[in-house]
Amino acid sequence: MKYKFPRGMRISKLEEREKFYREEFDLVKVENWLSWRDIRNTAFAVIIGRKTNVYLQKFYEKKDKALIITDHKDLNGVLDYILYYLPEGVYYDRNLYHLKASPFRAGMDRKAYKPLLASLASI
Repeated sequence: MKYKFPRGMRISKLEEREKFYREEFDLVKVENWLSWRDIRNTAFAVIIGRKTNVYLQKFYEKKDKALIITDHKDLNGVLDYILYYLPEGVYYDRNLYHLKASPFRAGMDRKAYKPLLASLASI
């Protein structure tokens, strides 16, 4: 699929993604936005390069998949994953999972995962 961007816009490079996540991605704003939920019981997901085809080469096998993040203690833990993968998109699941009862930990079919609603990167 070829994207049409407004004049002056384009797909970001990996270096630009890293700079954005390190310098502009504001965890305080994310925390305020999601303040009504227990972050420890929130599943997050990253899409590495499905639409943009921009990804670190070592993630070729994972670039088209939604990688689910459940083993974090707080948003800083989620940011660690984001900085590792440098994804094109970051999402959260609207459901809340108790760590011991998480369908992802119990091996449930990933299709049970509700649609991802909002990109944290768009805050």
